[in-house]
Amino acid sequence: MSKSGVVGRACVIAALLASTFELAAQTRAASAASYIKRGNEFYRQGNLERAIADYTMALQFAPDSAVAYFNRGSVYQERGDFAEAIADYNRTIEIDPRYADAYLNRGNVNKENGDTEQALSDYTSALNINSRLAKVHYNRGNLRFLQGDLNGALADFDAAIQLDRKYVKAYNNRGITKQEKGDLAGAISDFANAVRIAPNHAEAYANRGIALLLAGKNVEAEQDFSRSLTLKPGLKSFIEQRRAQITAR
Repeated sequence: MSKSGVVGRACVIAALLASTFELAAQTRAASAASYIKRGNEFYRQGNLERAIADYTMALQFAPDSAVAYFNRGSVYQERGDFAEAIADYNRTIEIDPRYADAYLNRGNVNKENGDTEQALSDYTSALNINSRLAKVHYNRGNLRFLQGDLNGALADFDAAIQLDRKYVKAYNNRGITKQEKGDLAGAISDFANAVRIAPNHAEAYANRGIALLLAGKNVEAEQDFSRSLTLKPGLKSFIEQRRAQITAR
């Protein structure tokens, strides 16, 4: 066989091998996607064990799938297995450093674990990637409030509401923050917006009742307390405690 014939045959073999490898890679990717899809369905059904098993199988076919690690981490988090969740979120971020939701979820787990500084760092990292994530502003606002940073909390709740005008929880928590800062009119306005958007939001009625009581508007306060307890009787202890604290002043 001539030299050119050998070279030509080698090129054909190389092309066939490349095609085979490409087909195998496509098959692995398709298998991983199939397991992820089924895992998502099990997750929606509340079958966490089967969801974890499917995400783990997906990673057998696609070891660098950030989505599979993230989804499995979410299930671990839902199950309360925080160490496993953080490990999966860490791996997600290693694979894709701009996976904002992984920072958000890791921040939530770190907050649950009491590591507030790392949680704050994670929320900030998520916002550095995408500043338009209302839920991250909301979560960071809650954390800042717990840390006593009322101005920082207020800024985050402002941002969350700017991004989502119907963010009921952000209105409610911004109202609590304003009340803590002594802005009763602003607090009452935020609670009013919360119940306007969600007329059955019992906590917002209770919180507006407290703000109204602090403002000396006792009749309106009692109306809100009554509405709150109709919607959620379990708030009775909270309302009675806050009412007693205010009237004892």
